[in-house]
Amino acid sequence: MTSPGFLATFDSFQHVLRLLFFFPILIFLLITSGCGEAQEYRAAVYRGTVVLGRQGPSIDQVIDVGDCDAGRRTQQVICFQNVTSKPISMSEVEISCECLTIADGPSIIGPKETELGTLTLDLSSVPEFFGYLRIEVTVRGDSLLKPETFIVVANVRENTSNSASAVIPEPIELH
Repeated sequence: MTSPGFLATFDSFQHVLRLLFFFPILIFLLITSGCGEAQEYRAAVYRGTVVLGRQGPSIDQVIDVGDCDAGRRTQQVICFQNVTSKPISMSEVEISCECLTIADGPSIIGPKETELGTLTLDLSSVPEFFGYLRIEVTVRGDSLLKPETFIVVANVRENTSNSASAVIPEPIELH
């Protein structure tokens, strides 16, 4: 006859064995399910990607241009990603500062596709400005359920050179 303490210990040991058996399966299911996509989605926001057609609560999407010099022009390629199963028409783009433009941006993005655009931050009209810059961009379209907003931020460094010539270099196109 076995003691009750032994049965309790053996029963607990069976729970540990079950856990050890099902743990790898659970990990596999979590990786292959939507949890991995959520991590990838959060990371995409900080790599210069604007996600359009998102469902659920509104989360600020931020494009960080990084450090740039006062009175200069900076360009950065960004991605517009459509996460819906329908094409998205970007019929209207509203930008809170005239110093920021989006060129070569797509007018229509196909379902589950990503298109490129060029962000240009031109501070030549305000060469005396330096500090933290935050610009709001709102995209509206016929197929968007709600306007999509993203924020462009930059750290504008004070121009310490005494030269009066602030030449803004033109972009070089590589063929």
